Amino acid sequence: MKKYLTLFTMILISVALAALFQHGDNFNSSASLVNKKSIVDQKILTMNNEAKQVNYLYSSGKLVGAIKDISVIDERLHEVYLELYSDIYLDTKVTIGEDMYITNELSLYEYEDIDQQIADYLIDNKLYGIEVDAIELVNEDGVYDTLYVKDINDFYEARDRYMLNFISQESFDMIKSGQDVPQLSTYGTREVDIQIKEQMNIVKAVADPDNIMMDKAEILKYLSYGNNTAERLYEVQEFDTIEKVAWATGLLPEQVVSINSDILKDVEQVITQGTFLNVMYFSSPITVLVTQEIIAREVVYADETIFNTDDTLREGESYVVTSGFEGSKNVQYSDVYQDGKVINHEVISEVVTMQPQQEVVNVGTMVIPGVGTGTFRWPIDNPKLTQRFNPSNNHYAIDIVNKYERYGNIYAADRGTVIKNAYHYINGYYMWIDHGNGYMSHYGHMKSPGNYPEGSKVNKGDIIGTIGATGNVTGVHIHFYVEKNGKRVDPCNGLLPC
Repeated sequence: MKKYLTLFTMILISVALAALFQHGDNFNSSASLVNKKSIVDQKILTMNNEAKQVNYLYSSGKLVGAIKDISVIDERLHEVYLELYSDIYLDTKVTIGEDMYITNELSLYEYEDIDQQIADYLIDNKLYGIEVDAIELVNEDGVYDTLYVKDINDFYEARDRYMLNFISQESFDMIKSGQDVPQLSTYGTREVDIQIKEQMNIVKAVADPDNIMMDKAEILKYLSYGNNTAERLYEVQEFDTIEKVAWATGLLPEQVVSINSDILKDVEQVITQGTFLNVMYFSSPITVLVTQEIIAREVVYADETIFNTDDTLREGESYVVTSGFEGSKNVQYSDVYQDGKVINHEVISEVVTMQPQQEVVNVGTMVIPGVGTGTFRWPIDNPKLTQRFNPSNNHYAIDIVNKYERYGNIYAADRGTVIKNAYHYINGYYMWIDHGNGYMSHYGHMKSPGNYPEGSKVNKGDIIGTIGATGNVTGVHIHFYVEKNGKRVDPCNGLLPC
């Protein structure tokens, strides 16, 4: 029985389809035979024998409903414009949102007229937009960003203000007006070109009101940081200036002013302690290229000094045979900056204006017993400073200990003649060595009398005694100082590698 019913049903369907297709030429095979499910509830009134054009409204790919008369939607959206936006956006209109579209399709269905309900649905869900100017920024990889602005002039002004982060006002005005920047007549820098790397297309587009930039300040912030809303804040300290803040944060003074244009007007403005400034570097959707030409005077260095030995001259002495000096050259560069950082540095020309001269010096090698070399060595091994040369504390010497051998050897710091080997209740056992070249060295608090009698010639590095704690001391160490031409000097000031 079920088989007969099924067959009967199939026959009925075949008859119905045959009746449907008997109209032949009047039927478009692309016409919809399927009832599209819409967001707004909409009934089908009838199924036509002949396909007709139907306007379907979609939102993000989903069917909102079939529209009978598009002008009903337009009129309702115009009312919204008059009620909410006409005072803000002049000479424009409200239309369906940027994610919405209308298709015109053939359909066999006749839908009920719910144009008013569809219009209400659009308004209630804010599925509309405002027709404004849009700026499409397309980079070299074809990736683009779009910003919507209430007033295109605000964009132009904000764009120009942002570009002034990387070029002077004077040069920018000249380049923008098509004038040639004056040639350099002396050393200095001139900015000869500025451009935005991205392609910029100005078009009309529909935007959600929440995505439209309303003024120059909002556009400037976007051009500075894109969608990056984070800020790096600097708290102004006492005596801070805009230039000082810029130096401390790696920005230019003009950039600090631009980033904080809501509270700063120019570089000379006085800033108040406790004020917070945004000092975050740019993360802009646009790339600014500035070309500079530079003429600079640069040093031409001479070859390294030639040192000739002279055995007729005492060791430690020297004289200049030929004085050396640096030369100079004029160099012209072309530098390309991308967002304030050099990406291309090219030398256009260079002219040597003064040749350098190499210095020649004769250095003495003759060794004279008892005469020092003029250079010193540490008087002990493994030295550690326990007290520095400190005139303000009446300490005109350095105190040194051997880090690993408490009572280690004491060495002659340079060649010379022992002129004193004695004892004093303050210095304890001590020695003086005269180096015969204006220098004398003193070694105090030795453990016992020195190893050489007065008048002995000693070489640099000879063991002259042992570290001790004799005299007025608080611990084992050597009290060491140097006199130059009768005046005590700090051994750590060029004589020893302290």
